[in-house]
This record gives sequence, structure tokens and C-alpha cells, in this order.
Amino acid sequence: MLTPIRVRGKNRRDLSGRSLCKSAKLSSKRLTATALTTREKRRPGRPLKLPPLLAGGACITSEPPKSLPPPLCLNSSYASLTDSSTRTKTASKRYRRRSRVPQLSLLEHLPLELLQSIFVLSGNLLLPLASPVLAQSLSSRHVYTALCNGAFPANTIQHDDPDLQSAILRQPWFTLEFLEAVVERWRLSGSTGSPEFRFQSVRLPARLVRRPWTEEKMEMLERLLAYNVQVDWFKTTTGEKAEQGLRDAILEGCIKAVRLLLREDVGVRVSTELLKLAVLQGGCKRDIVSYLISQGMAYDKVSRSSRVDWEDAELWHFALQHGEAEVGGSDGDGNSGWGWLADLLESACNGHGRGS
Repeated sequence: MLTPIRVRGKNRRDLSGRSLCKSAKLSSKRLTATALTTREKRRPGRPLKLPPLLAGGACITSEPPKSLPPPLCLNSSYASLTDSSTRTKTASKRYRRRSRVPQLSLLEHLPLELLQSIFVLSGNLLLPLASPVLAQSLSSRHVYTALCNGAFPANTIQHDDPDLQSAILRQPWFTLEFLEAVVERWRLSGSTGSPEFRFQSVRLPARLVRRPWTEEKMEMLERLLAYNVQVDWFKTTTGEKAEQGLRDAILEGCIKAVRLLLREDVGVRVSTELLKLAVLQGGCKRDIVSYLISQGMAYDKVSRSSRVDWEDAELWHFALQHGEAEVGGSDGDGNSGWGWLADLLESACNGHGRGS
């Protein structure tokens, strides 16, 4: 049997001035009896640590007390400050909990059929961008078809809205399938205004004159150009983007995109910079270089000033240097020899009225 001992230390005092040791004398006997009973049941070893005592002699245990006296505050201002900070934290937590729940607007609470009708009749293509809820409600094939039917009337008596039609052509969802549906609807209506389907003052979207050059994009561009869609060089930046797209097509070796972007209705013209880009940096592909030279010569015939310097020193240096080493060689494009480049440059110089 172990004998409990008490190690003397400093006599701490609580806020009321009473000694903690004196106030704990009454409860020490009961705690000693309880500890002795507990120690008798324990295995021999390290002595059991007694729980600390409070100022009033109460023992601190793992179970929360039923009732504790309110804490003694030395300063009332400190207590008010603590209460205010607690209220602020509680309010902020409540606000964060409330802010996580999305609040729908009155427009988003409308029925789906009514909301889609408003979108089609208004023709406001920015409405789906207002919120994710509206974007989800207005993004369906049924809505897109109804919008195209309203923007592209089959009857020529109705008034067309070129701005709305141009905005629809800029949408990523307006694919070749929707374009064919619009043309087929016009043909089935039996309109006699014009023998062929043609747009009126509709602007070409810039997304069709940029890379990547896919087959669907190039076919869409070809169809729209055939339907009289124009490139606005004054109010939009589509013309500048078409020039950059032509440079990318030359470097990538896409001859179909080069032919489409050099059409007269697009407005991009062959220049010395483009020809040097195709010869010096684009691998000097024969089909692309030949087409650029032919388009430059055709433009020289209809205009008094030429945009291509057919006597450029770098072009002739490349042509003569590779022309001398063409014996038994290849131009890298499956065509034997490089002499064709010097012949084309010479014919262009002669056609422009200047000797080589």
C-alpha cells in the first residue's frame, strides 16, 4: 500500500485573496480516499497523478461540471470587448453560410419556355452570358434553331437585320450544319427575290480567318464568301486578322487556306513580305509560291502600282543559289530542281515591264 505525500510549494492565492492550500484542505481527505481506492486497483508502477484542484476545492475532471460560477472579470470594458468580438465572429460565420447559397434573380425564376421565348424574340445574344443559370437554360439546339429562323427570314419581304445576323455568325455554335439549314429553309420557301441565296451587308466573323485550319472551318469560309459575306476593314479588325491568318497558312503549307484568304472579296493582297515569307521561311513550297506570284501579277495588271518588288535581292539570291545546285537535286516538295523559282520571278519582271 502506497502512502500519499504532499510536496510543499508556493502558496498561490486566488483573486479573492484566500490561500489555495487552505481552501483545499476540506476536499483533500475525500480525494485521498478516492485516490487510494483507485490505486489499489491499479497495477504497481508509476504513481497516479492527482487531478489539480480549483480555488474552491473542486476537482478538474474530464467531465464538464454541471454548473460553474461566472468568471470574475477585472475590467468591464474587456468583457464588453470580448462579447462584441464574439458577436462579430458569429455574424460573419452566419454571413458566410448565407453567401454560399446562390440567390436567383427574378429573370432566372421564370419558366423555361417563357425565358427561351424572351431570348428568341429579343435577339439579345448577351443574355446567356449574364449568369450560368441563363447560359444553361438557353443553350440547346431547339433555342439555336428558333433564333436562326427569326434572324434569317425565308420571306424576302421581311426586314433583315445585318447586325443580328453578323452576331449569330460569330457564335461558336453556328456551324456548317446551321448554315445549311438556313439555306435549305430559304430554298423551300420558294422565294423569288433572287435566283441564289445571298446575305445582305453581313460581316464575316474573325474566327474563320484564324488558325487552326480545319476542313470544316475552310468549307464554312468558302460557303460564306460564296453567299456574299463581306470583310469589314473599317469597323472591325477582321482584315488584319485575315492577314495574320494568311501568314500562318503560308508557314503551315495549307494551300486551300491561302487560296481562300487571297480572294478578291476578302481584300488581302500579295506583298513582297508575304512572298519572302513563303520562299525563305515557308520551305519554298512550289504550289504556294506559284499561287502567290500569279496573284501578284494579276493585281499588277489591274492596278498601276505593284505591291511586290520582283527584283528583290534576297529572292533572286535564293533562286540563283539553289538554281545552280539543282543538278540531280530536289526542292523538298517532291519537285525536281529549283529552277522554276527563277523562271517565275523572271516572267513576273518581264510582265511588269522591267528586265531581270
